[in-house]
Amino acid sequence: MKRKFSEEQVNLLEQSFEDEHKLETERKDKLAFELGLDPHQEYSKLKTEYDTAIVQKCHLEYII
Repeated sequence: MKRKFSEEQVNLLEQSFEDEHKLETERKDKLAFELGLDPHQEYSKLKTEYDTAIVQKCHLEYII
């Protein structure tokens, strides 16, 4: 089951990945807390979901 991110969560993820492409443990835990996610969620899964959300966002912007 895929998690749907809110617009606020997507914006926070976009900013985080623009600032840092690899998150250190402390930053990853803080970001997970800010997003309401499990802090033990792996970076790769979070990055994959971020990439999916960006594609969906771009698709929606194209439609509108």
